[in-house]
Amino acid sequence: AKCTHMLATREEVEKADPPSKIRTAKSMVESRGSGAPFHIVGEEFIIKCQRTMSRVPEFEFNLLAQRTVQTGDAAEEAGRNLYARQKALKEEIGSMPMVWEADSTTQPYFPTDYEVLRMDVLQAMDFKDNSNKFYSMELHRSVEFDEEKNPYTYRIFTHHGRIDDIERSVKCGAKECRYMKTLHTAELVYEYVTNTKVADEKGYKRVDLVLLSPKIGSPKTMAQNQVLETSTADDPSSKNDRSSTLAEPVQRLVRALHAAANDSISRTVQAKITTRGIETPLGIISLKQILEGERVLTQIYRLFVQQEDRSEMIEKLSQEFYSLIPHKLGKDKSEVRKAIINNYEIFQEKQNLLQLMQDIIHVNNVRLRSSAVTEVDRLYNALECDIEVLRTTSPQYSQIQQYFLQPKPTLADQPELKVLNIYAIRRHNRHSNRRFSGVYQYVDHAQSANRQSDADVGNLLLFHGSRGSNFVGLLSRGILMPSNVISQNLSTRTDFGFLGSGIYFSDNPYSSLRYTTPYVVPAQQPASTSSNDSEHPLGASKQKKRGNRGKAETPKMVDGQPIAVGSGPRLMLLCNVYCGVMKDFSEITPMLTSPPKGYDTCHGRPGIGSAFADNEYVIYDVTRQELAYLIEFEMGAA
Repeated sequence: AKCTHMLATREEVEKADPPSKIRTAKSMVESRGSGAPFHIVGEEFIIKCQRTMSRVPEFEFNLLAQRTVQTGDAAEEAGRNLYARQKALKEEIGSMPMVWEADSTTQPYFPTDYEVLRMDVLQAMDFKDNSNKFYSMELHRSVEFDEEKNPYTYRIFTHHGRIDDIERSVKCGAKECRYMKTLHTAELVYEYVTNTKVADEKGYKRVDLVLLSPKIGSPKTMAQNQVLETSTADDPSSKNDRSSTLAEPVQRLVRALHAAANDSISRTVQAKITTRGIETPLGIISLKQILEGERVLTQIYRLFVQQEDRSEMIEKLSQEFYSLIPHKLGKDKSEVRKAIINNYEIFQEKQNLLQLMQDIIHVNNVRLRSSAVTEVDRLYNALECDIEVLRTTSPQYSQIQQYFLQPKPTLADQPELKVLNIYAIRRHNRHSNRRFSGVYQYVDHAQSANRQSDADVGNLLLFHGSRGSNFVGLLSRGILMPSNVISQNLSTRTDFGFLGSGIYFSDNPYSSLRYTTPYVVPAQQPASTSSNDSEHPLGASKQKKRGNRGKAETPKMVDGQPIAVGSGPRLMLLCNVYCGVMKDFSEITPMLTSPPKGYDTCHGRPGIGSAFADNEYVIYDVTRQELAYLIEFEMGAA
């Protein structure tokens, strides 16, 4: 018997000098292009087989296929291998089975009671003809064994059409059937049809869904998914929040935070956010599919840093990304082509979007596990932190309000700030660190200007601004360091924060103000798709080129720089930050990934000849900070 599978990790496969067993396995993959296939798979393949009690398709678990985008000679070789495999399949199948329309009255008999042995859902987005299509396949086995009445034991059922039509009609697309007598032949045909669709000419990609739409598939599959959809639907009685013990301002805040996050996704992605998750026309998107979208973005970014003309490959990968993460791209071809992920700004936008989608899936899973009776309590529990509104008469409230309002507007274009509420925040899963046991100081701006260079400043309370849609993620998982994808390529980048790849804070709310947006979004106001806590320094982990600092779509200004459009309440974090010994900088140093040796943090210090207009505090270790307070405020007239 021949060996057909090898279990490995992605790290082993991606090593520049992999173990000898991996090298041998790769050669076996290459040598079996026209014969029995050999697969290098991860442990997820074994787990999925155990759960389904069947051998699932290896493609989505193939570590070689997931490794990197193939270009040039490698892409041609992959194409030749697929062509050889298809040729071998066709020869083994012999005569391909006839394709029947599913409602044909002359097709072979097949019972209404059958087993679904396998199912795949594919999706393809094409910039050229502005099409977004789906193709679902099922392998059925009859439970009737009467050869005279039912000579075919196996059936391949396909359903394909345009995704836009799914939402318009229950009966969408075309449904077809192929009939086979043996499981071996049925599996060969299934693989052949699948390979035809995922080949470059068709461009389909497998999608991973938690729950399939009840409008897709065979009658039995549709009925089963309809039952599942009904069983997980909202319970109207759960929306009665009168019995919640949460303070009214906290209830309002929690509802608004979730609404802002959901709105940001649904305005960009072809999906709606429900209690079941992120529902696309094909079904509920899974975390695995979002991670696959991140993998494609990583490949696009690697093409960016090569600084060569890779436009054709980038367009192909952009199509793959939108096949995995369906977007509302418009109907005009010129609008659709603008969505090609061909610059860092669009890349960052999509990266932030995927992070927000992961946050929504996480909080939704926590919400579903909550034993709370009311919906607002379940939403609150999903944030995994304690939120307490401070009394306006408390000394704590007065101190924070004074600290927030202390830097008075000095220019005519600066708006007045008004504090609405202050909330004390305590995350359940925060980083456990003894250095948080010390006393945290409010920054005295007068003393700060005269402070000795490179001093040990200890623990400070500092501001961090972010978009309104980001706070579900910020509260539930904390502030994130910049993506590893970006950090791996610092040597080729020049559009980072002024002090590199870290988390930025400020002691002046006006410095963080320009990175905030209203968190209660009016229905008619377009929302940006940038949605991570890492848009920008002083409220971010990343920075765009200096010419784009604070770029937004409104004439309202802060220190001569525009802030985001929209009226309504905004949010800003006040964080405990262990700054320790700070290295002062007056020049932009964008390649930093850690403080210089002997220092704990970096500090952009303003002054004569300095590139910094305000104090910028940067940490490169996420455990050096924790959320302390959430300030709800609004802007007055400039």
